[in-house]
Amino acid sequence: MRKKSNTKPLLHVLLYLLMVLVPLFAFAQPDSTSAALREPQWEERYFSAEKLQELQEDDRLVYEIEVAEDDSWGRIKRWFFTKLSQLFGGASSSGLLDGMVYVVCIGAGIFIIFRFLDVDLTSLVQRRAVAPSIGVNEGITENIHALDFEKEIGSAVEQQEFKRAVRLLYLASLKRLADAGLIRFEPGKTNRQYQRELRSPQCSSRFASLGHVFEYAWYGDFPVNEQLYQQAEQEYRELSKLVEVRV
Repeated sequence: MRKKSNTKPLLHVLLYLLMVLVPLFAFAQPDSTSAALREPQWEERYFSAEKLQELQEDDRLVYEIEVAEDDSWGRIKRWFFTKLSQLFGGASSSGLLDGMVYVVCIGAGIFIIFRFLDVDLTSLVQRRAVAPSIGVNEGITENIHALDFEKEIGSAVEQQEFKRAVRLLYLASLKRLADAGLIRFEPGKTNRQYQRELRSPQCSSRFASLGHVFEYAWYGDFPVNEQLYQQAEQEYRELSKLVEVRV
């Protein structure tokens, strides 16, 4: 009888070992792709000196803020904005402040134009006061050139009608100035218009003082006592002296 061979169990053992060990060796081998990702290859590069110089000389790439010169207009605007901010509790709306500045400037320009054209601004913003008429029953007419002022003023003072006497003094001053050629009398003209016609500062000042008393008494409808009348009479006498000197 032949003996059985023992090689077959040995082969089984070898195959088993191969099946166990081969995968272990396979996993133990380093992955070349992963190693390549973990260790990148750096390439050292440099900026072009010519390109840097070109960029430095390019005016479009200059981002420095230019500070404007602080001129007079700039100082005025800054002062105005500061005052408005203080007035409105620190308002910071530059658009609103700019608008207000322009409105003020436009208004000032219109005012200067009207003054240059000699336009009476008071007649544009308020109704001109209508003077109470001096009727015929008082023995007075509006024709200043046909009126005996000395007689009428004396009569008004004698009757203690000082308001009427002040008006007569004012009309007498208009006649004296018109006769001297210093103003051009026209019904409806205002006191301010006559005052601007006077070239002499002294005459203009005296006439303005008399006009203030007249407007206070006549247009303001305030009571006039003898003291106020005497003040108006003094202004009239001083104005008459100046007119006589110029004539």
